Amino acid sequence: MAPQKCIDPIMIASRFTATVQNDIKARFAPGEVYVLGFGTINGGTQYNQTPEQVSMSGSFRSFSTETSEVIEQTMRRNLDGLMQQFQNPESGVEPGYELKVVSGYPVLSNHPGFTARATEVLRGSFPRVVDNMELNLGAEDFSYYLEKVPGMFMFLGASNADKGIFELNHSSRFDIDEAALGIGVKAYLSLATDFLSNPNAYTG
Repeated sequence: MAPQKCIDPIMIASRFTATVQNDIKARFAPGEVYVLGFGTINGGTQYNQTPEQVSMSGSFRSFSTETSEVIEQTMRRNLDGLMQQFQNPESGVEPGYELKVVSGYPVLSNHPGFTARATEVLRGSFPRVVDNMELNLGAEDFSYYLEKVPGMFMFLGASNADKGIFELNHSSRFDIDEAALGIGVKAYLSLATDFLSNPNAYTG
């Protein structure tokens, strides 16, 4: 093994994950809302052999196309710089990379009029209805519906700290308090019956 003659993709991948977050942060004004994370990194088959390549995957989310474009551009600039940094004439090859960005779901935006009426109806039946939640960076395919018709996506609180149920849906310990299911049915029934009797209140 002669590591000095190799281009080490594990080192490049490590440097990328360690630096790209700060590079992206530097491109935005304070308070810009986005998320970037890596979920897999794979490479190598033997402890004393430099692998030929490393693959990794992750995701990023934002609330605008412009922000997403800046994130992708910054990732490419970071990788371009690493390719220059890890040049090694003794290796006999040029370092390279392939960055594949697959667009996900569009941003989900509730219809203001629909949401206002639905909030009014729900407050008539439930003691606690929150209509000013903070921006949420979860991905949701319901956004495709809202691009076509007025509507609203809402969260049904299904955690219960008294029962030890509080983990989020990506946790291996995720669970729900099934008592919330009846509340959800009642909420949808309230909205459906009100909409059918007065649809203009939602779409007008």
